[in-house]
Amino acid sequence: MTSLICPNCGSEHIRIKNIARKTGGAIGTVAGGASGIAGAMSGARLGFLVGVTAGPVGAFAGSLAGAALGGIFGAAVGCEVGVTVGGMVDDHLLENYACITCGHSFGRNEAMEPGAMGQAVLNVAHASAPESPKSNATKR
Repeated sequence: MTSLICPNCGSEHIRIKNIARKTGGAIGTVAGGASGIAGAMSGARLGFLVGVTAGPVGAFAGSLAGAALGGIFGAAVGCEVGVTVGGMVDDHLLENYACITCGHSFGRNEAMEPGAMGQAVLNVAHASAPESPKSNATKR
């Protein structure tokens, strides 16, 4: 990632907030875990059927492992989806950056990259500079 410059004060000391990404990850984990627990019931049944070959203890352990894996898998997938969606919200809708120097919050479209102002001045200076007669003679 390139460093950014605050459009308010010109400081390069910028902090990324990632509020939606963090919130989305938390909500996704809870929702995915709940969904995983619902799916874990079928995992517990499957674990029970596999564990039955090892007897009553195997059936219990298989049920427990199936339920745990269903919940963990659901939470992991939910977290990943929540972080991804939250990242899109942070990048496109929220003012995801904050200047540590002046406290100004701004979005990616408002941020400047280092050298951007100097480059614009440099381009304007080159565009308006008249060509010398000597340079015209060498072009022919």
